[in-house]
Amino acid sequence: MPAAAYGNAGAVRTAAQLPADHVGRVDGLVREVVDGPGERLVSVLGDDLQHAGQAAYLRGLLGV
Repeated sequence: MPAAAYGNAGAVRTAAQLPADHVGRVDGLVREVVDGPGERLVSVLGDDLQHAGQAAYLRGLLGV
């Protein structure tokens, strides 16, 4: 499944579980935060760095 289709499927499932008044607020928030492909790339890289830091923390905590 292409990434865009996967993301759209996730958005549809999430919207189906939210009350109607929340869907508009969440949609507006997402569109404000992710404005273009460059900003999306930066967001993904930031998430990757966050997860790498969490993994390093757990490795240190567990002594692995």
